[in-house]
Amino acid sequence: MSICSSRRILVASLLTIGFLFFKSSGFAQEVTYYDFDAPNANGGLSYTCFDPAKPTPIPVPPPNPLFCFNNGGGTNPGFLSAPYPAIIDPVTTDNPPVASTHFDTQLTVPAQFQAASMWFSVPQKVSSGFTSYFAFRMTPNQLSDSTADGIAFVIQNSVGGVPGAGCGGSGSGPNAVGGVGGCLGYGGIDNSVAIELDTYRNSWDPTDSNASTYNTSTFNDNHIAIQNCGAGLANFPDHTGSCLVQLTVNGSPVGAINGQLPVTLADGNVHQVVVQYSGPAEATPNLLQIFIDPAFVPETHTPTSDSVPVISGIYNLSANLNLMNSGSANDSAYVGFTSATGAAFEQHELMAWTFTPHTPVTQQQPLSPPGTPTVFPFGAHTYAVTYPVSGPSTTGIDMVLTANTITPQLFNTLISTTGFAGSVCQIYDETGGNCIVYSTSCVLHNTTTVVQCPASTDPASLIDLKSAYNNTIQPISPGFIQGDPFYSLVTSISGDGTTATVTCVGECAVTPAQKVTIAGSLSGTNPSGFNGTVTVIGTSAPNTFTFSSAVSTTATGGYLTSNNLQNVFTSYVPQRIDGSTSGKTKNFSDFVVTSVTSATTSIAITAPGIAYGSTALVTVAVSSVGGTATGNVSLTVDSGSPLIQSLSSGSATFSLAGLAGGVHTLVASYGAQGIFQTSTQTTSLTVSKDASLTTIAAATPNPSGVGVAVNVVFNVAGVPTGNAVPTGTYTVTGGAGDPTCSGTLTAGAGTCSLTFTTPGVRTVTVAYGGDSNYTGSQAMVQQSVNGAVASVSPSSLNFGTLYVDTLSIKGVTLSNVGSVPMTIKDKFLSIVGGGNSNEFIALSLCPSTLNPGKSCAILVTFVAGPNYTPQTATLMLTDSAPGSPQSVPLSATVINPQASFSPSSLNFGTLSVGTAGQLPLSITNSGNTPLTITNLGISGGNASDFSVIGNGCPTSLAAKASCAVTVRFVPGKSGNRSATLTVSDNVWNGSQQVSLSGKGK
Repeated sequence: MSICSSRRILVASLLTIGFLFFKSSGFAQEVTYYDFDAPNANGGLSYTCFDPAKPTPIPVPPPNPLFCFNNGGGTNPGFLSAPYPAIIDPVTTDNPPVASTHFDTQLTVPAQFQAASMWFSVPQKVSSGFTSYFAFRMTPNQLSDSTADGIAFVIQNSVGGVPGAGCGGSGSGPNAVGGVGGCLGYGGIDNSVAIELDTYRNSWDPTDSNASTYNTSTFNDNHIAIQNCGAGLANFPDHTGSCLVQLTVNGSPVGAINGQLPVTLADGNVHQVVVQYSGPAEATPNLLQIFIDPAFVPETHTPTSDSVPVISGIYNLSANLNLMNSGSANDSAYVGFTSATGAAFEQHELMAWTFTPHTPVTQQQPLSPPGTPTVFPFGAHTYAVTYPVSGPSTTGIDMVLTANTITPQLFNTLISTTGFAGSVCQIYDETGGNCIVYSTSCVLHNTTTVVQCPASTDPASLIDLKSAYNNTIQPISPGFIQGDPFYSLVTSISGDGTTATVTCVGECAVTPAQKVTIAGSLSGTNPSGFNGTVTVIGTSAPNTFTFSSAVSTTATGGYLTSNNLQNVFTSYVPQRIDGSTSGKTKNFSDFVVTSVTSATTSIAITAPGIAYGSTALVTVAVSSVGGTATGNVSLTVDSGSPLIQSLSSGSATFSLAGLAGGVHTLVASYGAQGIFQTSTQTTSLTVSKDASLTTIAAATPNPSGVGVAVNVVFNVAGVPTGNAVPTGTYTVTGGAGDPTCSGTLTAGAGTCSLTFTTPGVRTVTVAYGGDSNYTGSQAMVQQSVNGAVASVSPSSLNFGTLYVDTLSIKGVTLSNVGSVPMTIKDKFLSIVGGGNSNEFIALSLCPSTLNPGKSCAILVTFVAGPNYTPQTATLMLTDSAPGSPQSVPLSATVINPQASFSPSSLNFGTLSVGTAGQLPLSITNSGNTPLTITNLGISGGNASDFSVIGNGCPTSLAAKASCAVTVRFVPGKSGNRSATLTVSDNVWNGSQQVSLSGKGK
């Protein structure tokens, strides 16, 4: 556990007007500078707040105060009086000036082992983006000069009771509070994201030796980190594990921690922090940035555009928190601060705080009595209205002010028919590049019944309007535009056929010649005749006016709206850009901050693609809501020197010649001129590349013959013709199996020499590879190649198995399937070579010249000599055809098996009838190749008396080998008995016989 300190958190108002917090039933967008004077005096704080996520059995839960305080150990939070530091008030000309002292909030008292939290009592919309500003001061313990643990800005939807990693924690929602010491009051709060300002190095805080990699190598007890352990899990301040938030920076995850801060957090000075989170629809979605003591736009709490955040990266809050449903989406959570001390402590003060969601919001507040301001705080955009003491009664009336964001284009449409046409709306820092339209209406207190807002009838006693706002565009003369009035309820309309009289529920608030629109649910005869836009003729009282109408009837109900806009200032003079601006009006409607001196401009580039060698015509049009832009516009092509043209009717045309093929980057720029703002646009121009082979020829000669070189000649030119000669490589092919050649163009031309090895018609293809200006191209030409072609059938001769001293004759057919006569050599005796060529004899019956389409025969004889290994040779036919000599493989096998018997016959002598006798017979292979024995059979005479009872011979008996068989004799009758033993084998005559004889008695 770290040495921590108690801290007192002091939240001061940046405005001098009294704060009137609005009712907090359900979800609402509470965006304001928070002031603790009123809560302290009027009970605007509680130690037990109602959590809408956990409804109680009470039918109507009691309304929450402004802030929910929680004690996690030690003394309850409270208030104290402290000096107000003027450094955090950007508006130095407020009237009255900033008070020297005011009430502030003290969360943890300066003692050991304290923990506390403070939440705004109503959940805030966070998923669509927000901006939060706060100022703090941390002062070391004066006795020990120690610093310890810091404060944390926290977003949470705690459900409570979730086990943590050692920090503890209790409560849920607006009652959540974490552990003491290094837990910083947020450790143990589940479903939370904490931005901690830590002033003590715990064991889990990175040091020089084990630093994470956010900014530099030095991390210490003076660092800022963002912690989230996951949706639904208890938070924990360990930076070495998975709870340290990983931001996406340049596509890579980076730990959200920085120990090399530009300031020392606990130095006793006031420091200012801005937390900016962009919603998913903004320019850079889900960008989370934290600034500390940045340079501010004068008189604002908006960092300048060149301010560098101490932590910055992409982080999706919605994906890492379980958000509450505000009624329209899961987008809301509690926001606030936590505090804790440990064994040691320092003094902590939170001096000011704003929270501004980037989304349209509505505020409803009871109107203050005349002479007292009613404040509508929208964070950095704050409105106050003060009815004059002599003005109408405000009792029982609530004013509703809705801030709607609209695009500058929509704003331009809104004022296009008014005297402010061409004006530019001011774009607030916190709205994602949009304008804000403030719509005002009134209702009876604590109801939804719409009534006319009170309006001053005394021109000398107008209603005061005051606004403080921030913006990025710096106009010279901004002003407020007012539409008369937002709407007025109609009591009745009576027509006499010429004019109609309108009576309003309250004040109609119209003037003669003003255009108004009557609409709504009118009852009576022909009420639709009154609907539409009319022009006011005159007024007889504040609640009546007349207009021309041919309708003779009476209708009731409905309402009217204004079609006019007017400047609420008595004079249109330069006003403050950031800070307090005031005006006067007698009623209320839509308010828009505008400027007629700084007009937004945009650029459109029209750049049609062209073919290489053509001239590109690029049109640059500059448009603006302030009218037709004038002056010069520049065009840069591929980072070259800018080309300058004068605008004519807001556009200029550039002629671009000599562009290379490919894609070119065009950047059009319009500098600030007159009331028109700077604008830049980038696009691309494509110059298509094309090429064609204009001439291709195969010659020398054509047709050609086999083995004769053919020259292929060609040219490459651009289509259309460009201003550069095509360069690059080419390849020429003659077809499958034919040769290929390649080379490089010379002056756009090329040539290749091909030699074909076979006759026939060839498709010669020239392929050009292209260059930086021209695409590749190809062309083909047919090439005839003449020559004789030899065809041999069969392609090989196998004479099979022959007995020694025999011969066999087979034939080969030679054909000329080519286009010219074929010359044949060795007319009478073709050559047989290789292997056992002496065993083969070839005789050619072919002529010396074989015409196309003709065939001839070659006879091949094999003489089986005493060579018993496989016999091979090659018949070679020499001719004038490609591939000569044509080869025909020859093969044969010679055998010489011989069978002999011992004894040559078998005589069994005399045996009694039925008595058996047996004799052996030896078979010998006296030949030179194996003897194949296929069968031993007894036939003829008295074959049934004889049988082979023992066969010791294999199927193949090797040369010079012997084997034995046993023959049995059983006489069936008396007298002489005989038969024949037949041996079937592969001897030339096919079988041999052995005589069998015996006698029965």
